[in-house]
Amino acid sequence: MSNSVNPLKYTSRTFNTILNDINNNDELVDTPNWYKNLIAGLGDLLSMWENANANQAHLRTSFTRQATADLLELIDYFLSPKSTASGTLLFYLDADSVSFPKNILLGNLAARSEGTLEVSSRKYEARSAVTVSATSEGFTTDFATDNNLDVARVYTTGEKVRVSTDNTLPSPLQASTDYWVIKISDTEIRLATTLANAYAGTEITLTDDGTGNHTVALYSTQVTCYQQETIDQSIIGTSDGTTEWQKFDLPDLDVLEDTLIITINSVQWTRVDTLVDSLPTDTHYLLRYNTDNSSYILFGNGTYGDIPANFDIYADYATGGGLDSNISTIGKINVYAGSDGDILAVSNPSTFTGGSEEESLASAKILGPLLLKARNRFVTVDDGESLALDFGGIARVKVNKNVYGLLSCQVPIVPNGGGTPSSALKSSLQTYLIDRTILETVDVRVVDPTYNTITPVVTVKIDSGALWSTVQGYVILALRLQFSERGYEIQQDYISNGIESAVTIINAEWSTSFSSSDYNQIATLLDEDNFEPTDFGVDFQESDVLGYIDTNVEGVDYLTWSSPAFPITQADDEITTDNVLIGNVTQIP
Repeated sequence: MSNSVNPLKYTSRTFNTILNDINNNDELVDTPNWYKNLIAGLGDLLSMWENANANQAHLRTSFTRQATADLLELIDYFLSPKSTASGTLLFYLDADSVSFPKNILLGNLAARSEGTLEVSSRKYEARSAVTVSATSEGFTTDFATDNNLDVARVYTTGEKVRVSTDNTLPSPLQASTDYWVIKISDTEIRLATTLANAYAGTEITLTDDGTGNHTVALYSTQVTCYQQETIDQSIIGTSDGTTEWQKFDLPDLDVLEDTLIITINSVQWTRVDTLVDSLPTDTHYLLRYNTDNSSYILFGNGTYGDIPANFDIYADYATGGGLDSNISTIGKINVYAGSDGDILAVSNPSTFTGGSEEESLASAKILGPLLLKARNRFVTVDDGESLALDFGGIARVKVNKNVYGLLSCQVPIVPNGGGTPSSALKSSLQTYLIDRTILETVDVRVVDPTYNTITPVVTVKIDSGALWSTVQGYVILALRLQFSERGYEIQQDYISNGIESAVTIINAEWSTSFSSSDYNQIATLLDEDNFEPTDFGVDFQESDVLGYIDTNVEGVDYLTWSSPAFPITQADDEITTDNVLIGNVTQIP
C-alpha cells in the first residue's frame, strides 16, 4: 500500500505523530476527536508491543526474566538460583551430664533464628554429624596486670567452659560453674558470667591468682551450618527406561543445588553442569531452575548421559536461601531445634553470610557472554572473576595473580550480606575454581577481604527551604552506599526487584526508617548512571565523592569534606566498608 492511500506515515509510531497524520489528511481532519484519538491510541499501543517483542528477542534489551532466561539458555547459560548463608554455630553441652566422646547426630545439629515482623524465623542446619572429644588445658593468670587467662588453644568469643584446680582457683572463679569466653588474642581469654556478657565484652574481674595448677575445660562445639530445611527422601517419578531426555519436577521451591542427591535403584547419580561431555554409560543428570524458583532434573538420551532404567527416582535435598538467610547480628540464632538432651542451647558467635536472591537480569546479561568465552575454564583473571560471581553468594571478587608465586592467585571475596565470608563458602569456592584451572594445578587461595573502614567527616550547606533532618539522612545514606561493600548488592536488587525491595534492605542494613515518600530520592542515588559502587582496589577522588552527593541529593547546596584525606587509595585485596555516624555529617549554618 502506498502513502497516497494510507494516511499514516510508516515512520509514525507514537500517539502524537499518528494524530498529526490524521489531522493533515483532508478526508479525516473533520472526523470526531474520539475517533481520531482511538486510531492514534491503537497505533501507539501496537507500536509499543512491536518494540517490546523485538526487544525480547535480543539479550541486551530483553526485560522479562523468562525472555532473558530463554535467550541465555541458547548459549548454555542458566540463571543462578538463590544461594544460602553459612557460618558457625556454637552448640552448648550440659557439663553435668555429657560424657565424651560425644556423638551428635546430623538431625540434632539444628537451630532457628529469632523472627521479626519483617523476617520470619529461619532454620539453620549442619550437613554432617560430629563427634565431640573432651578438650581441656592448663591456664595461668596475673590478676595484677589484667583479667586474662593465658591459654594455648585458640578460643572463640561465646564458647562455654568450666574451670578447676588442684588447689585454689583465682577468685571469684568457682568450680562446677559455667562461664563464657571473651577472646582477647590467640593465647588470651577472659571469662564472663553469661553469654550476653561475653558478647558485650563484660568480663569477670580477678582479685587474685589462686594457687596450684588450674585447668579450663570446653563444653561447647563449633559447627559449620547453613540456612536450610532438609526434606525427607521423596519419590519424584519413575523412569520408563527408554525415553530420551526425561524430565522430573522437584516438588518444593528454592531447592539448594549442593544438597540434592538423586538415587535410582540404590545407585547415587552425579549432578553435572552439562551433558555435552557425558558418555552413554555415565549416570549423570542436570538440575535446572525455572524463573519461579521451582526446579527439575533432566536425564540424558543414551548418547549424552545414560537413560535411567525402569525404577523409582528418589530425591533428597534441602530448601532455603535468599537475602533473608543472612544474619548480621551475633547471637540472633539462639533457638535449639534438635532433640539431643545433652545440648542445652545454641548461638551464632559471628555473622552468617553468602545468602542471595536468584541472579539479577543485569548480572546475567554480563556474565552469560563472559562465561561462554571462558567455557567453564579458569584460565585468565577475567575467567576466574566471572566464574566466582556465577558460583553464587558472592557480591564482589578480585583475582590477584601470582601473589604466592608462579601459577598462584589470591581471590578475596565479599559475600552477599557483606562482612567476612564463612569458611564453608571460601572452601567450596576454592574447590570450584581449582577444578576449572589448567590440569587443576594452580594454587588458588580464597581469602577474606581487607576492609578499609571509612569514617567521613562532612559539613553540608543546604538550600533555602530544605529540611536539615531530611537532607542529613539522605547524605548519610549516599556516603554509606558509596563506601559500603553492600552498595553493589543493593543496587543490583534495585535493578532487578525495584525500589521497595532495595529500601527494605537499606532499612535492615543500617536501621533506618525510609518509606515510600523517600523512594524517588533513593532511586536517584541507586541509578546506574549516577552511582558506581565500591570494588576491590578502587581509589576515591574528592570530586567523585562530593559530586555524587551534590548532584543527586535534593536540598544540598554544597559540601565541605574534612576527613579522611583524599585520594583514598586501596590495595588489590582491599575494599572500603562504611562507618558513617550521624554526628559526622553536620550542617553549615
